[in-house]
Amino acid sequence: MTAGLAAMQLWGEYNVVSFGSTLSLDDSERFTSMRPTVLAMYAPTRDEILKFWSSIQGVAPSPIPVCTEVPYLGIGSPTASICVTRMQ
Repeated sequence: MTAGLAAMQLWGEYNVVSFGSTLSLDDSERFTSMRPTVLAMYAPTRDEILKFWSSIQGVAPSPIPVCTEVPYLGIGSPTASICVTRMQ
């Protein structure tokens, strides 16, 4: 629902992983085969993003994401969090 907030839709495949809160085995294989250089993550809360981000550290280590919050109604939260990290 926050797709319009993430610039990643402009380049590359949209939703390269499932909608789970952590990286699944299938997602891990797809993720590593694509070898992204930047990862944009978005969710209603920053905690949800950081939970997902921590699940990818064994597959594709990256620095702590830089995050921002923007007003966004309609997702059960008055804001949406967007985080970006450059893959190592």
